[in-house]
Amino acid sequence: MDDLTLDKALEIIAHARKHKRQLTKKAVAYAIVDAGGNTLALAREEKAGFLRAQLALNKAWGCFALGFPSRTLRDQVKGWELWFAGINGAAGGRLMPVLGGVMIRTKSGKPIGAMGVAGAAGIEDEELASVGIAKAGFKPDVGGETPGTDAAKRRRSQ
Repeated sequence: MDDLTLDKALEIIAHARKHKRQLTKKAVAYAIVDAGGNTLALAREEKAGFLRAQLALNKAWGCFALGFPSRTLRDQVKGWELWFAGINGAAGGRLMPVLGGVMIRTKSGKPIGAMGVAGAAGIEDEELASVGIAKAGFKPDVGGETPGTDAAKRRRSQ
């Protein structure tokens, strides 16, 4: 399974939404971009603010544009604010150095897209994307410990 199709994107979102019902009551938005940075799927829950969809899309787009998750960008920006201001200006202000942008990879590790989630706490946005991606048969890349795993749950409860 190496292709990120509209059907697979919608499946990822469906899995993320199902997990969201167990994780939080906050209304969120979901966005998926393909390997060309094109919007493949965008969904906003009814009570999510209208800006949430754009934030989710920017998380996904920026993640794939840079080739790494938004968590990694967040960590790299520290101490490099001028660099980030320049690169974000070149990107039209679409880069989001916050949690919630997750790379979508094939099982072999090939990057094929990215997902952004916005509306819950950043760690929850990241978990929703990761669980949706994994349950659809792809490999989520958050730039660290994958949310929703047993290790992440143990760390979160401490």
